[in-house]
Amino acid sequence: MSGVLTLCGFLRPGAGQDVLVQAKYLLDGRLKNQIFALFMAVLVFASAGAGYLVGSVRSPSSFTSLSSASATVTTSSTITSCTILAPTMGVELRVMVVNSTTSGVSVPQKGARISGQAITYCNGVQQVYPIRPETTNSSGWAVLLDGGLGIYFLTVVFPNSVISVNLSIPTQPTGVTYAVFQSPSGNLTTHFCYYNINCDTA
Repeated sequence: MSGVLTLCGFLRPGAGQDVLVQAKYLLDGRLKNQIFALFMAVLVFASAGAGYLVGSVRSPSSFTSLSSASATVTTSSTITSCTILAPTMGVELRVMVVNSTTSGVSVPQKGARISGQAITYCNGVQQVYPIRPETTNSSGWAVLLDGGLGIYFLTVVFPNSVISVNLSIPTQPTGVTYAVFQSPSGNLTTHFCYYNINCDTA
């Protein structure tokens, strides 16, 4: 009886409920700690995984290098000099034709296209001077007073034809070369007129 009283005295009214509540709190606290620990562990692994993924995504950029290239272009020029008396004034060319429609008579060729270039050599180096293309007039003349030096290399293209003729016409300083070309014989006659004054163009 005394033992029962002692136990009851120890377990005062409501004490058992307090013990159960404390035990519940203790269990709840441990459970919360375990859940918190588990949550932290998951968070750590998730963070590590996210870091790995981010690192995996970003890692290629760490191996990407940007480089710029520069190039230096060096240009050089050669100056060739020589002594000349004077440039030529150019060439006046007349084209004459003989065919079945002319009854064997040489007549001026109108509309023939003349083009070419003047070429000379200065200390062994070729010098080229372009010549503006011209067309023969009703008298068969084409005026090619483009100056330059050396020989006029000309190409004559007849109108309404694929036939062309190449001519080499010499020039003189300060003068005009008058040349008459006969087709189809190919005969070429030239004479010089200095300063292009009182020149015979017949």
